[in-house]
Amino acid sequence: MNAGPGRADLDGDDTSARTASAGPWLQAAAVALLLAGLWQRDCVLLAGAPLLAQRSFALQMERSGPWCPLRASTRAFTAGLLCAAAALALGLHVLGVQLGWWWAPGGAEPGATKWLVVPALLLVPALLLVALQRKRARMGREALFWLATLAAAALTAWAPPLASIALACIFAAGVALVLMHAAWRLAHDLGPDLLRQAAHR
Repeated sequence: MNAGPGRADLDGDDTSARTASAGPWLQAAAVALLLAGLWQRDCVLLAGAPLLAQRSFALQMERSGPWCPLRASTRAFTAGLLCAAAALALGLHVLGVQLGWWWAPGGAEPGATKWLVVPALLLVPALLLVALQRKRARMGREALFWLATLAAAALTAWAPPLASIALACIFAAGVALVLMHAAWRLAHDLGPDLLRQAAHR
């Protein structure tokens, strides 16, 4: 006799529903970070936008399944390409800052957004991503990841001007490496694996 869905199934369905409903908000937060970074010429905000998008994508792929393998592989390859493009763009931006290409007339500096603004813009979506994790182990790893990210962003925002510029560039370069690693895993591991699953169906 079928007793209906168990508690784990109900919890999983509830988490999937919350993830789906939070998706547009996370995407809007990533766009907001990108626009704020372009407006302020802030490396931390510019780096935070694709980082948030990548973590949001990983969560939605995991929680919104089951996926059709062919469709999921297409999403994985596309996301890998976008991660690689974002990593390259961040690398070029850091290079441009170091060479003085992005300095505005009048002395406007990258990383000029100070104090609580930069960490606060990252904090809200980070808390949402942590809260949407279903398993405690994953929640702990996500929390540690964003704790380190927010600490680095706060250090960058609160540093003296010259140090802030250097730290912001280091932050953006670090995020570029994270994104490139994610791109490699998506395009080299996950995408081909899903294609193999689709071929055997």
